[in-house]
Amino acid sequence: VLTKVDRVGLGGAGRIMYSCSGCKDEGLHFNSSTYVFGSGRSFVSLAVSGAFILSGNTYAGYHETLARGLGIPVLTRANYYEAIKFLYAPIRDMLDEICSQAKSSMNEIPEDALGSWRKAVTTADGCWLTRGHFSQNLTFIVKNYLNNALLYYCHLCMRGNDHLIEEP
Repeated sequence: VLTKVDRVGLGGAGRIMYSCSGCKDEGLHFNSSTYVFGSGRSFVSLAVSGAFILSGNTYAGYHETLARGLGIPVLTRANYYEAIKFLYAPIRDMLDEICSQAKSSMNEIPEDALGSWRKAVTTADGCWLTRGHFSQNLTFIVKNYLNNALLYYCHLCMRGNDHLIEEP
């Protein structure tokens, strides 16, 4: 949850503070400059755009919050998508590690115990890009129901190839 925005100096720098509504952590602080050094081009740092991407916001949500809500200059749509491309590999690696740790912890539980790999209690959730309609984009996850640990995630995009529907 966005809690505070402090503007620093006349150059457009700022400090944006987020706090977690469900934990005791003091929150996250992002220091940002709205101008590229030596030019008039404005931007918000990669850390802030990354925070919006990780929280599930699209460009519209990012622009609505920072530009319209707070009056802070923001990345253009093209630069926001460049940030997504830049952050994709580290985020994927982080998710793979989280899934690997969750699977390892399930393997450490005795085989006959509830929550072990053999007696897993899982739940799944997914969404199509367009609610209520068939879409070419699907995102889904599989989680351990007992401890809410992420076990598997996937995003499928057909782009002209039907990989989701089996032939009759």
